[in-house]
This record gives sequence, C-alpha cells and structure tokens, in this order.
Amino acid sequence: MCVPINSYGGRGVGQKKMGPEMQAHAIVYPSYIDPPPGPPPEEPRFTKRPIAVDLNQGHDWEAASPIHFGKSQSVEWNVKVMDIGFIAQKSLADFDAFWREEYFPS
Repeated sequence: MCVPINSYGGRGVGQKKMGPEMQAHAIVYPSYIDPPPGPPPEEPRFTKRPIAVDLNQGHDWEAASPIHFGKSQSVEWNVKVMDIGFIAQKSLADFDAFWREEYFPS
C-alpha cells in the first residue's frame, strides 16, 4: 500500500475544489532542507506538519506535490508508481499519526 503524492497537474491542492479534504494533505519535502518549506502562495495552510523524505539517488522534488493521507493506493501491475525514497526518521511519528487520523477518525 502507498500513500499518494500528487502534483495535481502542477496546480497544487489550492486549485482544486476539495473542501475539507484539503486538510488531509501535508507538504512533502527533501529531508536535507532545513527548515521545512511552507506551501506555495496559492496553496492553503495545511494543519498537518510537513513530512520529510529521504530521496533515492537521482530523484528531485516538485514543490507543489503534497502527500494525501486520506487516500491509499495498492500497488498493482496496472498502477503507475515511482519509488522516490523513504519517510525520514524525523517525520515517521507524524506520518503514522496523520495516516491513522485519516483512516481511523475518532
């Protein structure tokens, strides 16, 4: 299972009419950037903290590509996925909490 990261056609989340679903997203950024970046000006202020990713060699990052905790995707032969790296140790607790918050709301 994967949690998707999507550029929404380069428009980001702010251009979509998502309503409350917007807050199921968080900024994803390369772990070597400190401090974490904020959202682009046209993006909403997310309530979830940014998630750091240790990128695999040869991968770069688009600033307008948030992670969507409210959606999961199984990896199957007909689904396009890319192994970009791993959640950085410093963001693992947040990642787990945000995922649980979306899938097991209280």
